[in-house]
Amino acid sequence: MFFYLILDYGLKCKIAIILSLLYLISISDFEAFSASKRSKPLRLRYADSLVGGQGVRTLYGNVWFTQGDMQLFSDFGREFENENSSYIEGNILMKRYDMNFYTNFARYNGNSRIIDATDFVCVTDTSSTILTANRGKYHINEEIADFYGNVLVENDSVVISAQTIRYERTTQNTFAKTKTVLLYKKNRTVITCDTAMYLPNKKYAFVGGFPILYNIDSTRNDSVNFELDTMSISSSKMEVFDENRFVCSEFVEIFRNDFEATCMKAEFYDKEKLITLSGTPTIWYEGNQIVSDTIAIFLENNRPKKIYSEGSAICMMINDTNYADRIDQISGDTLIIDFSEGKINMLTAIGAAKSLYFMADEEGLLGADRTSTENIDVIFEDNKPVKINWIGHSEKESVEPTKVFNNEKSYYLPFYKWNNNPPKKKELTFKCN
Repeated sequence: MFFYLILDYGLKCKIAIILSLLYLISISDFEAFSASKRSKPLRLRYADSLVGGQGVRTLYGNVWFTQGDMQLFSDFGREFENENSSYIEGNILMKRYDMNFYTNFARYNGNSRIIDATDFVCVTDTSSTILTANRGKYHINEEIADFYGNVLVENDSVVISAQTIRYERTTQNTFAKTKTVLLYKKNRTVITCDTAMYLPNKKYAFVGGFPILYNIDSTRNDSVNFELDTMSISSSKMEVFDENRFVCSEFVEIFRNDFEATCMKAEFYDKEKLITLSGTPTIWYEGNQIVSDTIAIFLENNRPKKIYSEGSAICMMINDTNYADRIDQISGDTLIIDFSEGKINMLTAIGAAKSLYFMADEEGLLGADRTSTENIDVIFEDNKPVKINWIGHSEKESVEPTKVFNNEKSYYLPFYKWNNNPPKKKELTFKCN
């Protein structure tokens, strides 16, 4: 301020002129910016008849509005010129480029360029995507649809159903919540969940809210409802990659008609027919249990072909249902179980192999046999072991019946871990909208 006071009068005038010019330029720029943001007016192009004036007009028959690159058709309309908006009814069609928006009751705001449909709404475009819902809004400038109530999004690969969906037309990204269902058409996989994010250009989806995956083997179709008999995988969350790899994380439960499993992480590869388990995995199969650090299950013709268990692996088999503690066991660094027509054909233990068998006849317990060796082969018939081969240097321990009786657990192998809580079947019945 002191510096300004000591300036001579001429310099003061020059500074005042410069400041005034800068102010005028800023005002001009602001007005230009505001004008650029201002929407074009909604223009009535045609109607069979028109009633009213002074800002509000009622339109009947073949009503046609335009606003820039948008066209709006209906049977009836009420135009509010001062608000740059209209209420429209009957056979509504909003067209913009290759996108068509259909409904019967809606209000269009020309300032925000939002059409708000209060009746059944359908959106189609040349990307083969179809959206339907009980009601919804479409933001024309952003090309975003916010739909509510029995919303359905369908393209060539997937069908997504939910109570609320936001659809971004430029990317085809879909964000769904509440009673969400994803149906992958190519591999007949259904995921039910609470929330889902589907990014088709990245071939990726994330689903949360304790989703359940159903890989469908057979269906009974009454044209509306589907009762499914198939494999289910439930977890806290899931990710889908390339519509083929399904990664299930945290508290995973798997149920099939032929086996069940639990773990902390499972990956299902549909094309390869492979399931991998990690994080304390356990498998239940025909009364047997398999536990190890990691497990891979190979399927063929929708049946187990091979189970590959690695790291502290053990297979436990109930010997006698009348004596719950008499559980035969085979362990090793690696266990490989081969199947034939859905039944166990052979079990192989590789590396630091151990076996425990409780022997009995019609008269009672004969004792127990515990063996340590290098590898073990077990031949099965009808899912029951009939022959065992100990391969390599072996150390055997035979235990008398009197020492075994009511003391079976003291002879269990080190990796023993029995679980009495296999997953339960999760039914799925869904209705196509």
